[in-house]
Amino acid sequence: MSASRAEDLSTVLNNVRAAGYDLAMVTLTVRHSAQDSLRDVWSAVSRGWGRVTSGKAWLDDKRRFEIPGWVKAVEVTHGKNGWHVHLHSVIAYRGTPADATALGQRIFGRWQAGLKATKKHKGFTALPGYGVDVSVSEQGDLGNLGRYLSKQGADLSGVSREVTQGAQKVARGGNRTPFQIARDLVAHGTAVDRAIFAEWQDVAPGHRQVSWAKGFREQFGVEVEATDEEIAAEETGTVDDTVCVLPAEEWQKVKHRSWELLDVAETRGSAGLLKWLDSWGVGWRPAPKRAEISR
Repeated sequence: MSASRAEDLSTVLNNVRAAGYDLAMVTLTVRHSAQDSLRDVWSAVSRGWGRVTSGKAWLDDKRRFEIPGWVKAVEVTHGKNGWHVHLHSVIAYRGTPADATALGQRIFGRWQAGLKATKKHKGFTALPGYGVDVSVSEQGDLGNLGRYLSKQGADLSGVSREVTQGAQKVARGGNRTPFQIARDLVAHGTAVDRAIFAEWQDVAPGHRQVSWAKGFREQFGVEVEATDEEIAAEETGTVDDTVCVLPAEEWQKVKHRSWELLDVAETRGSAGLLKWLDSWGVGWRPAPKRAEISR
């Protein structure tokens, strides 16, 4: 699903640039400790972003910097200091790099205010100079955004992937993404990883990975956003793409290694997958053809 989201985002951002806007990529982070739960940190991040994009100050920013919209994604990793939840937001605007920096500072002030304690939630903070990072693109010069781009050149597919693939990509600085934690859990099955991943599974459902400002996506080229179910159906393919069929009793032999199975299928292809299943003593059946199913 991330690939489809990235394609939509790339389309929108290229159209935004073609319409004469510049792009600022604003990353917002929060201070946390190993004692902070994922639910509390994520709630603080949600409160912070809500404060950033609401109220009179935000309306003033939209007028001052001619902002047509934004898209943001939440990235979650886990490390020695616990859960790290931060936001990547791409904001379209008109102005100079100095204007983007000024916008980032105004955003940071509201971000800090939103992180503070409420009656129901613990208060969090963000350090000036560390809690916000602004990268800008001006008049076709990608500047600091270049570190987010793919090797394909000056299209925006790289920044699209940076924003949309937070749950899948490899984390930096010794932290692990949920995907990495799941793979480690399959490989080693430690109690610590089991608890960490269980917390992720408990908190993550219901949170949107990628969110758009109202009307922004439609204004710049993507009419209707496909649902996750529609994207999954498209990316799963048809019965012609099926490699083999696993009877229920055979699936029981490898379901605890499902992450490894998916990795083998992706990296080694059909032949490699069948060989892997054979190595685990899994009885598989040849995949039926579409023509046989339609009879």
